[in-house]
Amino acid sequence: MKYIQAAGGKAVYLDWRLDKNEMIYKLSLLNGIIFTGGSINLADDFNRDFSPFTNQASLIINEVFRMNLEGDFFPLYGIC
Repeated sequence: MKYIQAAGGKAVYLDWRLDKNEMIYKLSLLNGIIFTGGSINLADDFNRDFSPFTNQASLIINEVFRMNLEGDFFPLYGIC
């Protein structure tokens, strides 16, 4: 967040627990996404389902892909 602010941008947190419609609406208010690095389980080890975080990240990535295909430049940057 600090390096976005240092470059003159306004950084906001995006709650990964939002429902699909809320998330798509929030994305429409932003001009880019940064996925920060960190340690997180991408799948539930017990039943092998994707974690809620992974499902939400997939929604965001697919929505960003759709937006860019429609000509709305929307950068997505992931940091490991």
